Amino acid sequence: MEQNRLSFSNSWEFYQCIIADQPYSVRFDMAVSELADDMRAQFPHTLELLIPYIEATEAGFPTRTEMERINKVEDGFSCGNHSIRLVGVMTGGSCSRFVFCYNGTDEDAVIQTLMGANANIEYHQQVFKDDNFGYYDNMIAPSVYDHNYIMNRNVYSNLEKHGETFKEPRDIDFFCYFASTQHIQNIADKLSAQGFREADRHETEDGQHSLHLVKEGIPTLPWINEVTTEIIDLLENTDGYFDGWGSPALK
Repeated sequence: MEQNRLSFSNSWEFYQCIIADQPYSVRFDMAVSELADDMRAQFPHTLELLIPYIEATEAGFPTRTEMERINKVEDGFSCGNHSIRLVGVMTGGSCSRFVFCYNGTDEDAVIQTLMGANANIEYHQQVFKDDNFGYYDNMIAPSVYDHNYIMNRNVYSNLEKHGETFKEPRDIDFFCYFASTQHIQNIADKLSAQGFREADRHETEDGQHSLHLVKEGIPTLPWINEVTTEIIDLLENTDGYFDGWGSPALK
């Protein structure tokens, strides 16, 4: 990739949501959430470039022709000598919002460099100074539920690639982790009442407490989303979190 082109991680994902009663599709860099504090400190400012659609559907999404235009704009983004990172794109509301984090303070120079040959198109800008990824955390990063649906989709797709037919029931493994043992028994009892059975619980090397549960089913995406949402609901207001599920591929 050329030196002045924006670099991207391999961890981009997407999800759909409702913002201000309007549907949006959010594409984002999952790797940002894993950045250490010192790395985040290198990008103290957030820049939003809003590009209105010339053609939009009734739902506020771009038409096919409009999407081609927006894609060309994105392909033309250039960082020049500035340290800029594209962290998310919000599509909906009759516009695309491109969200960057950057380390400079020269707002005009950054925007001029980003837009380059596209400087003549209509766009609007906002800069959130010293927000330390606050825009990303509050607007771009998925909720715990949306994150779960993304992970479910990835596991489901992997099963498909390995020849899964989604016709035969089997034991499916579900994993939860807790900071203490305070809530484990209560959660295990509630999940047992919902058809789970406990397979294992133990303390991990890093001091967490693992709860491994099994439930029989066919891991179609709607069913697995429903089941894992129930688990996340139960874990609310506890010191635990859901860490995913697994199943062998049955061909």
